[in-house]
Amino acid sequence: MIDTQRQALGGPARPPGVMGRLRGPALLLATAAIWGTGFVAQRMGIRQLGPLTFGAARFVVASVALGIPALLLRGSRRDSGALTLRQSLRGGVACGLILFAASTAQQVGLVTASAGKAGFLTALYIVATPLLGTMLGKPSSKTIWGAVALALVGMALLCWRGGGGLESGDAWLILCAVIFAAHIQAVSRFAGSVDNLLLSWIQTAVCALCAIVGMFIVESPVWSDIAASWRPIVYGGVFPIGIAYTLQVFGQRGAHPAVASLVMSLEAVFAAVFGRIILNEVMDGRQMAGAALVFVASTAAAWAEVDND
Repeated sequence: MIDTQRQALGGPARPPGVMGRLRGPALLLATAAIWGTGFVAQRMGIRQLGPLTFGAARFVVASVALGIPALLLRGSRRDSGALTLRQSLRGGVACGLILFAASTAQQVGLVTASAGKAGFLTALYIVATPLLGTMLGKPSSKTIWGAVALALVGMALLCWRGGGGLESGDAWLILCAVIFAAHIQAVSRFAGSVDNLLLSWIQTAVCALCAIVGMFIVESPVWSDIAASWRPIVYGGVFPIGIAYTLQVFGQRGAHPAVASLVMSLEAVFAAVFGRIILNEVMDGRQMAGAALVFVASTAAAWAEVDND
């Protein structure tokens, strides 16, 4: 039924069979893996740059990186049933405004919050997403709620180190989690019925424009500092934004938003793994147990969705 409606709207149907239904979770898993490396770039970028300046720079890079293939391939995708520019524009602007708000809140939070707190508080979108879905008339099953509870415990073990109350940075990260949940719901709303690559490019361009305006209003960008930070800017623009957010859009076609949020929450697990491999950070038994719980929860939710299709 879902695929029939998607084809009627002009969007591509999800491939039949188990392997076809697993394509979405696989793309979301790749999204989480790339996002797991993004925290390092963000922490490096805000050493010299304000949150909006760094955000503007990396979204501009992402817009250029995505714009070229999005425009060059536009004709071939139109022939295969992609929807009109107006419909893609509507979805891209909506998703872009929400994504800008979420990414800005995250950048501001990372200025003062520890990496562990940031990972846990940002991951609260795994709770906010099904709650928001219920409010929008898209309730989650008991299986998904069970997976959410298990993943939340895993996140606490993996990231939380306790100590101290909520700080200003923590509050921004909680707000970021809520807004990211809204972004996941928005992508779910549009991904099945528009040109996905064009949607990703438009949302990125909207974020770039908003960040540039905000940068000049709130901050005083120094061009030499921007040039000196080109490495985290380029990496943060091309990979976590340009590639990962595009994979998210394609991966969410037909996926339950709550399941998508659980799979993408594996970014915290990948962040810990890459920290161990690249930065020689040690994972203790508590962290490994937490990572295992998050993995089990996201896998169970994704497989339950496949079985229900």
